[in-house]
Amino acid sequence: MGEIAERAWDLEVNKLNMFGGKQDQYCAAIGGVNVMEFDDEVKITPLSTTFIDPLLPCLVLFHTGENRKSSILQEGFLKLTARQKDSLDKIRAGAFVGIEHLLKHDVEGFGFVMDEMWEAKKDSNKGVTNVHIDRIYLEAKRLGAWGGKICGAGGGGFFLVVCPPNKRSKIIKELGIRHVPFSVEWEGLKTW
Repeated sequence: MGEIAERAWDLEVNKLNMFGGKQDQYCAAIGGVNVMEFDDEVKITPLSTTFIDPLLPCLVLFHTGENRKSSILQEGFLKLTARQKDSLDKIRAGAFVGIEHLLKHDVEGFGFVMDEMWEAKKDSNKGVTNVHIDRIYLEAKRLGAWGGKICGAGGGGFFLVVCPPNKRSKIIKELGIRHVPFSVEWEGLKTW
């Protein structure tokens, strides 16, 4: 599956000139929930259903109502400033802290880490957020969310919220944007 992900990334970046990372291609090809480390080689550590099951009832996905071209936002990473490097280092370190919370089945702690990582993501690149997205996030927190973040490059698209299960319905009802039900595809890419 790694070969398919690499070929998809190569097509987007080198043939279509759409600058971006490899995360989406690997997620789609491999499926499941994984820890992915991108260096010279891609290291993938799959997380089992028993590890992730306590988290799923606490996740709510929304569409912001805004679309964007992620490749245009990603171009802000072509030449990194010291501030961007610092923000990206915080996000990387935060991912491992979040995993530690999940290992202890501490979803609330994971949610608070997501909150910190959202702040770092906003500092990582201009265009990640805007007034509309900031309002969505602040309202989700007012309604009881522990944390959340924009998916992908930002600037629109989907926003993932981490909340107590007993706040989920209220957040879905009162946030005022389209809730998008989802599940985990454990098998990854399939052809037939």
